[in-house]
Amino acid sequence: FLKDTREVFRWEQTSFHTFATMLTRMLSLPRVSSRITQLFRRSLCTAAPSKKPEDLPYQVLGGPVGKQAALVQSLPEGIVTPAYFASGIKPDLNDEHESIIADKDIPAFAESCRIARNTLRQCQAHIKPGVTTNELNDIAFDFITKNGGYPSTLNYGAFPASICTSVNNVAIHGIPDDRPLVNGDLISIDVTVYKNGFHGDCCSTYPVGEVSAEAQKLMDDARAALFRGIKACYKGGSFSAIGKAIHGDAVKQGYYIPIEYIGHGVGEFFHSLPVVFHAPIEGKYKSVAEGRMKRGHAFTIEPILMQKQVDLEMWDDGWTEATEDNSLTAQFEHTVLITDGGVMVMTL
Repeated sequence: FLKDTREVFRWEQTSFHTFATMLTRMLSLPRVSSRITQLFRRSLCTAAPSKKPEDLPYQVLGGPVGKQAALVQSLPEGIVTPAYFASGIKPDLNDEHESIIADKDIPAFAESCRIARNTLRQCQAHIKPGVTTNELNDIAFDFITKNGGYPSTLNYGAFPASICTSVNNVAIHGIPDDRPLVNGDLISIDVTVYKNGFHGDCCSTYPVGEVSAEAQKLMDDARAALFRGIKACYKGGSFSAIGKAIHGDAVKQGYYIPIEYIGHGVGEFFHSLPVVFHAPIEGKYKSVAEGRMKRGHAFTIEPILMQKQVDLEMWDDGWTEATEDNSLTAQFEHTVLITDGGVMVMTL
């Protein structure tokens, strides 16, 4: 079956995820998509021996410690929430809506992006050994709501926190918990803010105390990969140029980029068109990747750099994905807006 599927989908992990998503909808089984994708990834990745945790210059995360962030049951008066807050249902990527920001809406959109950026800065100021990711989550919730915004991840598909905190071997969607950060850790914090009817989205990876030279290089190269992608953006440009700009140098440096994690349109919806791949795409999705950027297009660019190509394993919480061999990852993200003169980085 896998052999036939590989031939049909031409070895595209992105296609495997799409197939898994389609199967999930057909069967109405929650979280099956991620499990199927994980099996397909495993069939494509060469297993790497896991390093012993005691041999690594950072702590290895194998599951949540203590209490994970608890869903806030009430918000300060006057906070406007997106539709999914009440239901906790995760909306599919809205493939019927293309995120194009009208001139009159740019100030409102910019405010959401500004609050998201400043939330990251608030969290960064408190990152040090001994601080827990739950404490960072509380800092983010308080700052966002005091500025009249709503933390977009909160109750998005029942996600219980206001930010994602992905530490060391956790690649994406880490849920804050009671684990104290230790010297030598890397932490990626992903923040999205909803205000005035618009979402603004950004992510950065930070060192905790003093990190190894290898970890520092990974962070520097991940940040550089993001800005290579941003430099490829302009009115009339191809979205495929973003992935090519990011991917080529990253591969030469020995990194792997999981292509199933994409950038996306952002604005009125948390996730919508356009789709932004962080690597060259061939076959079935090539036409999607080669769409053209239009004036007013708003979208995220958010590549994840992994030290090597290994499987990502999902934890039982249904969100957190960590490297199979405990190797490090780093991610940086900005929301951008296409203009007549090029591109504006809204979360810079």
